[in-house]
Amino acid sequence: MKRLRFFLPLLMISFSLLLEVASAKRGGTWTETSPMTVVRQFQTATLLRDGNVLVAAGYGDGGRLASAELYDPARHAWTATGSLNAGRGFHTATLLLDGQVLVAGGFNSNHDSFAIASAELYDPARHTWTLVDPMNNARVHHTATLLPTGQVLVAGGNNYFPIASTEPDQRLERLEPMKASCAASLPSRSVDPRKDDRGQPIGQRLPELQKRWCRLPSRPRRVPSGGGP
Repeated sequence: MKRLRFFLPLLMISFSLLLEVASAKRGGTWTETSPMTVVRQFQTATLLRDGNVLVAAGYGDGGRLASAELYDPARHAWTATGSLNAGRGFHTATLLLDGQVLVAGGFNSNHDSFAIASAELYDPARHTWTLVDPMNNARVHHTATLLPTGQVLVAGGNNYFPIASTEPDQRLERLEPMKASCAASLPSRSVDPRKDDRGQPIGQRLPELQKRWCRLPSRPRRVPSGGGP
């Protein structure tokens, strides 16, 4: 993880330089805009329906962040918005069909020691974050894809060990509106007893939850015709 934290910023800088060169070749120019209100890295940036950009969480000088801010391209200005319920980095942020943003998983520790399963929704109209049912598995470095149905498919990533999406114990999850068929497929869960380094719970189930994670069935692993494990 230390190597990753060292090389990733270098890769980001290199990619940025490549974009600048490509833009220059096309005749475009780069103009520096206002800096964010908080120094951060490993955050997410999501384009909202109103044209603003939501930057959420990440890591700052003091460790993982729960703060979020909005960039207004018309005014070239940043404005602080509501903070997440749990600080995190290396998470995913997905714009939903209703305009809300789903943030899921990531690291919650200042030492990148464990992944979390918690998820929350950002409401652009109210500038607030609401916890939703945590994923079935804690994940970091995973993917989150919005499906045409409005569901979000989360796949892969790792939690100490890589999560392989093609093995019998694959972990693929989707977030969908509460339905009887979905609710019946999941056992009831109690409050997650684990806490982050500030003593705050990393995931909990609330009575007013509107969405739930459903685990998709695993795909049988194919065995080569010649045999083998």
